[in-house]
Amino acid sequence: MSAALRGLASLYLTQALLLAVAPPLAWLALTLLSRLGRPLSARQSLKVARGVLLLALVLPLLAAAVHALVPTGPRFTFERSVARHAGRLPAPLWEPRPVAEPARARESAPALPPVLPAAALALLVGGGASITRALVRHARLLRQLESLPRVRGVGRVAVVVGEAGMPAFSAWFPRAGRQPSAWVVVPPALLEDAESFRLTVLHELQHHRQRDTHRAFARLVLTGAFFWHPGAYALSRWMASLQELACDEALVATGRAQAQAYARCLLQAALSVRPESPFPPVSPACPTPPPGESRCSSSLVPPVPRVFPRSWPRCVSSWCRSRRCHKARRRAAR
Repeated sequence: MSAALRGLASLYLTQALLLAVAPPLAWLALTLLSRLGRPLSARQSLKVARGVLLLALVLPLLAAAVHALVPTGPRFTFERSVARHAGRLPAPLWEPRPVAEPARARESAPALPPVLPAAALALLVGGGASITRALVRHARLLRQLESLPRVRGVGRVAVVVGEAGMPAFSAWFPRAGRQPSAWVVVPPALLEDAESFRLTVLHELQHHRQRDTHRAFARLVLTGAFFWHPGAYALSRWMASLQELACDEALVATGRAQAQAYARCLLQAALSVRPESPFPPVSPACPTPPPGESRCSSSLVPPVPRVFPRSWPRCVSSWCRSRRCHKARRRAAR
């Protein structure tokens, strides 16, 4: 078993451990801040989730680099050690005779199966198969999008009408030339309402502006490399939900969408999607799931931070100041 393979195995297991520990701690911290009346916005929470992912993947690499640079042995050289004084020791007065040991039959220990190489091979095959399957589905989705009726196209962005019961989603494909690489799919039920159609297109275009469709490939690699890890899938789903809330928040905060109209659009999108219709089975796409009650209410009513009660030293000092003012007024009235 080579040292390089052992180092890669320890690095992989450390990243897997951080993926299991760091996202729940970050989620608990965000929940605690919201309970204390200091909630973060959706865009700030999304940055926290991305920072957690970056920390879980990069921190073991930095630790391994520091361990390779910092010496782990003694900090003195061989010349400075006691070994250089070995020549000053007196020579032995007598030399012991070599004793011939009886030959013993060496029993060969049973060879252990190569567990670590087999596990590494299984992880490579499983991760490669998972990523390849997602990329094949993504290419199949591209062919499906090219066959859909196109409503509008600006530059390399194409807006198409999806099939019946298909939710709105956005996808990005790395393509060369002038062919469209950014796609926006709109449900056919929204064609009857011009305002809902406009807001849906704005929401999906916001995914492209925030590079969510580009970062979806990074989430694909994450879930492919840790295809056995539930924490990787949970972190990917958490980031996807935060991306939806960040898009809603950006549209309402910048004034491109009114809160009432946008909440009405979300409600219409939730009612138009059939429960049995699945989302596009690809990881790099950014499907917009049917909005729930929390998403509609967050777009309609922004979170209002609760006011902290004053601590007791401030309360005592303010009470003393009020008493002094009251006494001064009574003296002035006399």
